[in-house]
Amino acid sequence: MFAFVAVPISAAVRFATHPLSQQLFGGRLEEATTGGYVTFWWIVALGLLATPLLIGWGVAKMSRNTLAVIAVIVGVFFLAVMILGQLFVF
Repeated sequence: MFAFVAVPISAAVRFATHPLSQQLFGGRLEEATTGGYVTFWWIVALGLLATPLLIGWGVAKMSRNTLAVIAVIVGVFFLAVMILGQLFVF
């Protein structure tokens, strides 16, 4: 699973560690604050890094409760990224 998210993780870390890459996106993202931009990409990178661990844990447990916990964690992560995206990006 990690092989599938390795490229997006490296891209997110690259955007987070090089704030000047903010200019590559243009438009409203270019106008966002540097701190918001970096924070957004670090949260995305950490979420992507946690994905293989979360899926591995879910497969190992394979119970209804575990799948519900995974669904809640993914939902909260998705909402956090959407909210941060709206606050810092748009």
